[in-house]
Amino acid sequence: SIPRFNERFRGYGKNKVSFFYELNSLGFRFFVLPYCFLVHVYHTDSATKKQHYGHIGRVEKLYSKFKEEVMLQRSQRTIIQ
Repeated sequence: SIPRFNERFRGYGKNKVSFFYELNSLGFRFFVLPYCFLVHVYHTDSATKKQHYGHIGRVEKLYSKFKEEVMLQRSQRTIIQ
């Protein structure tokens, strides 16, 4: 099953990265779709993004801890199987 977003990563910073990192650790496969594209429309910076730059170090430490937890869970699943 697909994991939920990790609620420790709210707002701006590593929320999508952590989600896809976990999907990859579970063996999900990703593909590039030919003839498909995505357009990002410019918008002004949100207050959350502006706040993010004040706590980059905290987010990076949290993300490192998150990756360790994912790898530990993966190794435990491998042993159980």
